Amino acid sequence: MEVGCDSAIKEGMVNRCLSAAIHWDENGHISNYHKTDWDLNEYFRTYKLKWTESTITASIDDVEYFKADIPSDAFRKPHFILLNLAVGGNYTGIHDPAEIDAPFPAKMEIEYIKVYQD
Repeated sequence: MEVGCDSAIKEGMVNRCLSAAIHWDENGHISNYHKTDWDLNEYFRTYKLKWTESTITASIDDVEYFKADIPSDAFRKPHFILLNLAVGGNYTGIHDPAEIDAPFPAKMEIEYIKVYQD
């Protein structure tokens, strides 16, 4: 799950769009860009990632917005959770630090994280 992609910034929809992607090597990835009807900053949202033997599914507030078949054995190895507050780079399309208009100091507020394993 990622928020703040270059197309959302260009459309003025940065707080109403999110995307999901899986990457399995330097050439392979699947992604989806999803527009919501609400401002993602209004209150806490519930983001879910469901990972089965055959698919990866992402949802927000129980609304599925991404589903992909697992393309390789790379997804059958141990992984970890990464929470990142990036404000520039390839995803945002902002490469000049002078063009970053995010307020600093920045913060990411997380109410809780749950991990389940079948």
